[in-house]
Amino acid sequence: MKAFYAYVQKVLEREAEGKSKLAAAISSGEKLFVSTNPEGREVIRKELRLLRDQWDRALERMGNIHRQTDRAVQQWTIYREKREGLICWIKDTEEELLQLESSCNSLQEKKEKLLKLKVTGCLKFSRCISF
Repeated sequence: MKAFYAYVQKVLEREAEGKSKLAAAISSGEKLFVSTNPEGREVIRKELRLLRDQWDRALERMGNIHRQTDRAVQQWTIYREKREGLICWIKDTEEELLQLESSCNSLQEKKEKLLKLKVTGCLKFSRCISF
């Protein structure tokens, strides 16, 4: 994901280079107008319009891909944070269960502590995983 994002950034950085090349092509084409007959000028105009349209579509696609990639990176970051919270909660719960096993003598005592652990564990879980 990071490599793709870096690639998209690199392509976007080359936008200025593309604009410059498009401007040079348009300028060269317009210079031909003086020495070209009317039919030839129309062909040049169409080709230049086609170049502009292709450039505009390419910019639009690059912008869309950049936005989609940004969104994916943000969602991935949120996922990783939630995953880390869940891992932390699981470890804490396992530790509390181990303590519960060793500290209780009777079944009733274990039931009471387990119920308490269940309630506090749910609260901890909702804090760890909350959006």
